[in-house]
Amino acid sequence: CASCTYGNGRTLARRYDLDYRPQAIQDTRLGGLDVGFGFDPVGNLTALTPAGNTTPEISLGYDALGRLTALKDGRTGTLIDGYSVDATGNRLSAKVGTATQAYTYPADSHRLSAVAGVARTYDATGNTTAIGGTARQYTYDTTGRMNQARRAGAVTMNYRYNGKGEQIRRFLGTTNTYTLYDEAGHWLGDYDSNGAPKQQAIWLDDLPVGLLANANKLHYIEPDHLGSPRVVIDPTRDVAVWTWSLKGEAFGNTAPNQDPDGDGAALVLDMRFPGQRFDAASGLNQNYFRDYEAATGRYGQSDPIGLKGGTSTYSYVAANPINSLDRNGLLGTPGPGYRFENHKELARAEAIAKLQRCNVEDCDPGNPYKITESQKAEVISKVMFATIYRDNSVGTCGYANPNLDPNAIGIGNAIFSGAGCCSMASVIAHEAVHLVLGSPLSLSLQQNYEGVARYLQQKCFGCGSAFE
Repeated sequence: CASCTYGNGRTLARRYDLDYRPQAIQDTRLGGLDVGFGFDPVGNLTALTPAGNTTPEISLGYDALGRLTALKDGRTGTLIDGYSVDATGNRLSAKVGTATQAYTYPADSHRLSAVAGVARTYDATGNTTAIGGTARQYTYDTTGRMNQARRAGAVTMNYRYNGKGEQIRRFLGTTNTYTLYDEAGHWLGDYDSNGAPKQQAIWLDDLPVGLLANANKLHYIEPDHLGSPRVVIDPTRDVAVWTWSLKGEAFGNTAPNQDPDGDGAALVLDMRFPGQRFDAASGLNQNYFRDYEAATGRYGQSDPIGLKGGTSTYSYVAANPINSLDRNGLLGTPGPGYRFENHKELARAEAIAKLQRCNVEDCDPGNPYKITESQKAEVISKVMFATIYRDNSVGTCGYANPNLDPNAIGIGNAIFSGAGCCSMASVIAHEAVHLVLGSPLSLSLQQNYEGVARYLQQKCFGCGSAFE
């Protein structure tokens, strides 16, 4: 909602720019959510400010592929949290406080083997089974879902799931908690063995706006731009009784303040990023089909949908948690700050510039994939004038069929999940080759044209992809 008024008159207003990116979310009453946003031309969130103020309190930096690398004090430029990421999206290091933690991996997989020297082990399918020996251990059922958590060898919780993959029961000894969801997969509530509610949520579309907790008392939730809860208000006293700072650690590794009013009565709310709920027994955030570890910014299990979710099958939203969300633990999607129209035009300009500078001549007469300068000029023309659109039905990086439309290039979902697409500019150039060369019936010619497109990517963009 652009402006939501709660039952006690408190209002949470959302202001948007002409690209429908949030400019500010503001509750002017004491303790309410108050944050402004600044974006770069692609749509990455680069500044968190007080609402209505352009001076950043927090500034954010990204690498060329849009992965978050830095969270800084907006006034001094001092690095608060920093991250380095490899080409496939695996975190290599993280600055935590004054120390930098190193992340290590085996040469043959994306399985994180150690963080700051603390080892991890996995089962044959890639599920995390132990962190720090017996300090934290996990077991899984035959479908790959975590069914038990242990600490120091002692069982801390057991878990069960329904046919849709939703975690519906947690139990330890005779203490049970049953969980219900709506048809969209939103958490509706937790209940005891007798059906009595422990906590229940109220939703407005994908935004959590209310909470029934502590003897079924109504509280107001104020969500951020992605739909994560950031403030909970006691409507009777009109004060914040729970906060989770948007200006904390970007991957969610900052604990919420459960007693910001200091009255000695803690409010426990386990909701975190969209689709996630923190589980103290496991130390992980339950994220529908998988379990997310905020401390490392990655999942404990490999992605059930494989490489469709990204080149690193453990990565969370392609290492861009401020701009993207993943409600089901499968595939990251851009948040409201992202503008495809801006991204595609920047990518189009990049593709044209790199193609114009690129020398595609190949003196090897045996290269079946070489492209001539005149063909390259045709490709540039296609890039300049093609209609570039987003096709959510395509799981690959890009799509073009000159028989259907000789001037259209589709951008698939894989480009937004880090699934080995290199860059949108290279994908546009790749698909433009197909538009220029056509779509022959002969399989051998199809393979040859695909090779030409990949050759152009290698020559002009320094990369290629197995997904176009």
